[in-house]
Amino acid sequence: MADVRLGATRHEALANKLRISIVAAGTREALHVMRADPQIASRFEKLELPVWTESQELRRFIAGYLALLPIKRSSAAIDKRFVEYLLELSEGVTGSIIDVLRRAALQGIADKTQKAGLVQLQVVGAKMPSVVGQRA
Repeated sequence: MADVRLGATRHEALANKLRISIVAAGTREALHVMRADPQIASRFEKLELPVWTESQELRRFIAGYLALLPIKRSSAAIDKRFVEYLLELSEGVTGSIIDVLRRAALQGIADKTQKAGLVQLQVVGAKMPSVVGQRA
């Protein structure tokens, strides 16, 4: 807990000196740690990102992220089955979506298709431990 307090104090000093806002992001465990200290808790507003659901907004997010990766771009590959399976593997959590997409892109590079499509997602999914329903 002392490390958290020291880190928060340093961040506050840096934020004040540079006149910038500091954003803390993390898991529920990080939130519990931050709430354990009232002084730290008072410095940050809790804002929980909702899990993604199948939507045009999610498709744009996926397309935008895939455009950053060194693979072939194909918006046709982001069909309903692709999105539903991605949501199943990631439980709609942004960090997990990014991780699964990154793994799918690596699979596409490994299998020489240079794609992150449904086939690559299925290979990635077969290698992942079952996570469905484990999110608290």
